[in-house]
Amino acid sequence: DWRRSQSVGVGQRFGNDASPAITFDLGSVRSVDHAQIWNGHEVAPSVKRMLVETSSDETNFTSLGNFTLTTASPASETIALGHASGRYVRFTILENGSGQLFPVVDPATAGTFVMIDEVAFFEYLPD
Repeated sequence: DWRRSQSVGVGQRFGNDASPAITFDLGSVRSVDHAQIWNGHEVAPSVKRMLVETSSDETNFTSLGNFTLTTASPASETIALGHASGRYVRFTILENGSGQLFPVVDPATAGTFVMIDEVAFFEYLPD
């Protein structure tokens, strides 16, 4: 039963970051069922692969695995997070749409920009 969501707009680019990552603060510890992601609206800097982790204290993170995104905005896609518990959800970008692998080891092989438009997290609340 998905009863609560938190949507975060991320319309800014991470820029030329050798190890791009973003951490979302959900405000309190929650059981996160899934995330709906509106990936970058340009193919090259959109997120292709990322590591998703959760944490209750923003220091010790638990991996939920690597995810591959295949849809660009304005369409969205959903990734299952299996009722993972945490206040913080971190996306560590592993590859962008132009094929650049992260972290970047000089020289970069493709464009190093990364973008993601919006993310909505859905909490699982048992009946």
